Amino acid sequence: MKTFIYLIALILLSFSAMALDQQEQSMVQFIQENAQPAEVLLEKTVNINSGTLNLEGVKQVGQVFKAELENLGFTTRWISMPKSMNRAGHLFATLGKGDKNRILLIGHLDTVFEPTSPFQTFQRLGDRASGPGASDMKGGVVSMISAFKALKHAGVLDRMNLTVALMGDEEDVGLPQSISRKDLIQAAKKSKYVLAFESSGKEMKQIAVSRRGYAKWTLKVEAPQGHASKIFSSSMGDGAVYEMARILTEFRKQVGSMEYLTLNPGLVAGGTSIDSPSNLFQLTVEGRPNIIAPRSVVYGDLRTISEKQYVDATKTMQNIVKGNGPKTTSTISFESLMPPMEATEGNRRVATLVSQVSQDLGFGEVSQEHPLERGAADISFVAKYVDGVDGMGVLGFDEHSPNEQVDLKSLPKTASRAAVTMYRIFLADLR
Repeated sequence: MKTFIYLIALILLSFSAMALDQQEQSMVQFIQENAQPAEVLLEKTVNINSGTLNLEGVKQVGQVFKAELENLGFTTRWISMPKSMNRAGHLFATLGKGDKNRILLIGHLDTVFEPTSPFQTFQRLGDRASGPGASDMKGGVVSMISAFKALKHAGVLDRMNLTVALMGDEEDVGLPQSISRKDLIQAAKKSKYVLAFESSGKEMKQIAVSRRGYAKWTLKVEAPQGHASKIFSSSMGDGAVYEMARILTEFRKQVGSMEYLTLNPGLVAGGTSIDSPSNLFQLTVEGRPNIIAPRSVVYGDLRTISEKQYVDATKTMQNIVKGNGPKTTSTISFESLMPPMEATEGNRRVATLVSQVSQDLGFGEVSQEHPLERGAADISFVAKYVDGVDGMGVLGFDEHSPNEQVDLKSLPKTASRAAVTMYRIFLADLR
């Protein structure tokens, strides 16, 4: 029986290998043989703090990847941001002189962990490693660079048209976006496909063809201040807190039921006075139980699957706010921070290619990820201009937490998947 199982395994392995041509097999073997140097590069960059607001740290990580890309023949440039934006800038790199089948590859240099965080260093944990940005997304960038090295080894890289965009502020996008995302959008308009290297979904079995957009909203309510015994009276009305509660309840009923949409009131306050001591989301509130609160404020998060859904949701929310309770006045404002990446046939075609590559590599089929599985990301800024997918990066766990980890075994796997995907795009147009 054991001999029979062994023979079946050999047959399956042979069939998988036959699905790859000679150059693809050469790339996969190269990546496997160079897994250790890739881990060393990951450790080096993780140990450099690059919280979004640590501008020098972001630039330092950029310098490390700049050297890697230049050694591969890319032409690089650092794109600085105005001082007023308090952002480090971005590393862009290009290869090839034409735009035929040009692929835009997106990553980011920053993390959510600033120098004040106690979570600062890379630590090996058997087949995993922990560290700030180990998965999100220094691991993804290392996987991308490993794929480039394999393509170079196979003699293909120098014939390809590639643009690499490593953003320095993905975790907290610099404003105005017309400046911070200008070069990314320009690069997308010159590309035919985009591959983004945020972490892989569910054991590398899912890929993102859509991502929801992200907006902040601020609700403010005002009402007469008076003795608590007079609340609900014709002279005093419901007060600012009850009106805020009414509005939030209607938000949940009328907007929260929209498919794929999420609506979160993240910071809520009501009282006689509400002050913000800084530009951070912090509030100082005063009030008494026996005083009708004249003010309330809510800071919230809205995520939508399409531009139409965003328009419909915000219009509904505005109408709810206009239906003021007795003696109250309310206002709501929105700040759109990331557009949605809508699912398109072009995105699905790229996802189908990635799935076929995964199967040919012996990793199994890749399905299209449910939009609720992810937040917003830089690919959303370019989705209307170019077909592509996100989730090409490493397999990660507990991202944005001090338990963030990366599956080190996924590093050569995702690099192989990326290399073969780019190679097949190079060989033939998907359309």
